[in-house]
Amino acid sequence: MLMKSKNLVIGIIVVIVVAGGYFLLGGQGQKETGPIQLGFVGPLTGDAATIGLNAQTAMQLAIDEINAAGGVNGRQLKGIYEDGKCTGKDAANAAQKLINVDGVPVIIGGACSAETSAFTGIANDAGRVVLSYCSSAPTLSGVSPYFFRDYPSDAFAGIFAARYMKDTLGVNNAAVLYTVDDWGVGLQDSFVTEFEKLGGTITTKESFERTSRDLRTQLTKVKASNPEGIFFLGFPEASIPGIKQMKELGLNVPTVGGDTWGDPTIWEDVGTLGDGLEYIEITTPLSDEFKAKMNELAGGITLCGPQAYDATYVIAQVIEKVGTNPDDIRAELHNVEYTDGVSSDVIKFEDNGDLATANYAVRRIENGAIAPLE
Repeated sequence: MLMKSKNLVIGIIVVIVVAGGYFLLGGQGQKETGPIQLGFVGPLTGDAATIGLNAQTAMQLAIDEINAAGGVNGRQLKGIYEDGKCTGKDAANAAQKLINVDGVPVIIGGACSAETSAFTGIANDAGRVVLSYCSSAPTLSGVSPYFFRDYPSDAFAGIFAARYMKDTLGVNNAAVLYTVDDWGVGLQDSFVTEFEKLGGTITTKESFERTSRDLRTQLTKVKASNPEGIFFLGFPEASIPGIKQMKELGLNVPTVGGDTWGDPTIWEDVGTLGDGLEYIEITTPLSDEFKAKMNELAGGITLCGPQAYDATYVIAQVIEKVGTNPDDIRAELHNVEYTDGVSSDVIKFEDNGDLATANYAVRRIENGAIAPLE
């Protein structure tokens, strides 16, 4: 009887140790052998897939380069890619899988602010680091001590756009047309606040669903408000028909778009109807080597690809220094000052996780394509 009891106690201890080991894998980092798994969330299907697929390619390129150079502390990196579809529900499911099944210490993503907003709480509760390569909604600033982004907050983009339209284009009254999601709402709010601060007047603000294909009602209201300029925030699926309908209605005032207009598929469809339109984007110190590799692998570089590439290198550098424990990674990210990137001269994070500095430029559509920067 004593022997049976002893065996039972040993058996219970073994189960607890094994279960505890699994919990540590799922909750506080990965095993110290085998590949280091990094999670990815982004739109791999749907209207924003151009962004997500390019980011996936860029992240995998960084992983391949790091592995070819010997990996991280002798271990290979492995990317696990999940489709967030630019929706909160799908992104939350993707993050749950990466955390609870794959046990990743870090999620690189999401792309759309709606994706990232949906799973930062999940990651925070699980004690996992999130480094977004594309989400720019101001509402994400400081959302979690585990949240970081190497793409700038739209708090900066809105200010830049407002100053450009007011001071450079001479627009004194503007209409705003924006998609109803975290990105669109946050960016238009930043723009409106700064534009009015500069003495400008907003003639109307018209919103639409991200996947809308008919913006005639909103555009008719915009035209009736008689603006001198338009700030237009939309993803490709709504921007393509929206631009065409804008031209059909005779809205030919200066129009500036958000960074989503950096997606070349918009202009491939719209063609020369888009000539004269402009959009804002962050400037990136792209290397010739990176451009050549991305041209070969993906046919070019789209919005946020460079940031996904740099995010991977930043995380690899941090893991090499402190290991895979998420709390150690989180703490070390506040000490990062990465100067070898292709998306920014220096990647450094504020206390709230935001990228510390960013520079912007205005791009123009000419002959049905994005004109080179002068």
